[in-house]
Amino acid sequence: MVVDLQECYESEFLQQKNQFKKMLETIEEKVALTKERKEPVVSIICPPDGPPIPGLDKILGRVPTIYKDGYDGSTEIDGYIKRKNLSPNLVELCGVFANVCVLSTWIGLKKLGYNLRPVDPRAVLFVPTSKTRVASYPEGYLDTDKVRRVNSENRGPNSV
Repeated sequence: MVVDLQECYESEFLQQKNQFKKMLETIEEKVALTKERKEPVVSIICPPDGPPIPGLDKILGRVPTIYKDGYDGSTEIDGYIKRKNLSPNLVELCGVFANVCVLSTWIGLKKLGYNLRPVDPRAVLFVPTSKTRVASYPEGYLDTDKVRRVNSENRGPNSV
């Protein structure tokens, strides 16, 4: 599991306070399940954008941090997986923003041949001003069953 949450987006988090809280709760549950399955969890950050959000270490515990150079962290994740001789059946991504960094990394990993879990819309935030609609995302990117569930909960204008 790869978690991409950086402090520099704090103003966006504040705009989506309820969604942010729900996202952290979902990520915490997913991290616990991932660790229970004895699968690796890593944090990924882009140094110019600052450190991970405060308190992320409490959710993740002690996990390695991967440093990426821009929105797409796929080559850095691929390098980490190869250096550690990991052979993941599936890679799962979560964090911010689903329509920028998480999406870019998902597409990059797909191009590198990785099998990816569809992104759980409860485990990501979307850029509030984005006009991108779910139908325009690559096939398999979002967990469509969970998208329907989230939409039925009517979480507001920033929902997927």
